[in-house]
Amino acid sequence: MQRVIFENDEGGVSVLIPSPNCKLSIEEIAKKDVPLGKAFEIVDTSIIPNDRIFRNAWKKDGKTVGIDLDKAKEHTHVLRRVVRAKEFEPLDEQIMKKLPGTDEVAVEADRVLVRDKYDVVQTNIDSATDVDSLKTIISNMENEGINNG
Repeated sequence: MQRVIFENDEGGVSVLIPSPNCKLSIEEIAKKDVPLGKAFEIVDTSIIPNDRIFRNAWKKDGKTVGIDLDKAKEHTHVLRRVVRAKEFEPLDEQIMKKLPGTDEVAVEADRVLVRDKYDVVQTNIDSATDVDSLKTIISNMENEGINNG
């Protein structure tokens, strides 16, 4: 199967997938649907990444689709910040509400542990040298129960 790929205005890759019932050729679809002035390639589906984890980091490199490591790292950092915020939420609530019997020192100690855990994750993201390392970091967050979503 074939797809049409082109670089979009955000610097990523757009992929046109023909409708199974479409009577137009892939070339006609490209000419009709690719924005005016955009260079495009007609490619086999095998060159498009199978997973969409880093979809916003895809980059067009001639007739291939790769993943921009810096954009993939930023995506992983965003995920880290989101799940860290979820973990902080109940602790922040305890501090804010100042409920009787709340040991604020213990809660703050728990907040330090959360901060430290995500500082390690951040360091691991920053030092990752490939996309597979970032996928492992995300998987580890999920396996350790860090990622609740």
